[in-house]
Amino acid sequence: MADRDITPRQACAALPPGTRLLHTGGLALVPDDLAKALTLIQAARDAGALMSIDANVRPLACADLARYAAGVQAALRHADLIKVSEEDLLHLGCGGPDPLAQASALFDTLPVRLIALTLGAQGALLLTRTASVRIATPSGLAVIDIVGCGDCFLAGLVASLAGQDLLSAAALDRATAPALEQAGRYAVAVASLNAMREGCDPPSRAEVEAFLRQVGRAA
Repeated sequence: MADRDITPRQACAALPPGTRLLHTGGLALVPDDLAKALTLIQAARDAGALMSIDANVRPLACADLARYAAGVQAALRHADLIKVSEEDLLHLGCGGPDPLAQASALFDTLPVRLIALTLGAQGALLLTRTASVRIATPSGLAVIDIVGCGDCFLAGLVASLAGQDLLSAAALDRATAPALEQAGRYAVAVASLNAMREGCDPPSRAEVEAFLRQVGRAA
């Protein structure tokens, strides 16, 4: 979705056979590109892939915020996995004094199976319809730059879910709190390591595993 010149037909044709998960969100969901994104989302769903969407509403990207938010909401109606922040909830008309309650309310109107609510320096919450876990950000991080931390978090989350064989609708539905905690800790570790570097510089698996061991010893 990074190449805005690609046509919906080209994007759908580029989906590899057996795709297990398609991710989109952010600037791919601005009004000018929404139809293209929805076409690709539907093609992936028709092929049996899970759909991951990062709401990541960026108000400065579109003069018509209401139209932009409506488009993001339209995309979220196809999502199995959603990443959303407190600010995203506000822009989508779901803000309130209790972000957990507002995020949980998405289960009432969307078919989503897993919601990742990011809370900045306070860590993150992972929610399914039957389980929830809160993951704290490790203390003492030497934060240099937070660019790309949200993307790194979601990449780490998906990587951990894949490693636990949880990238299917049925598996997400039965995911246990310990499995969610493992995925959440991995996601937060990826984002934390990125925050300790200049720019968006995702860590390797070996770096993440070493970081988790270090955090575990310090706990």
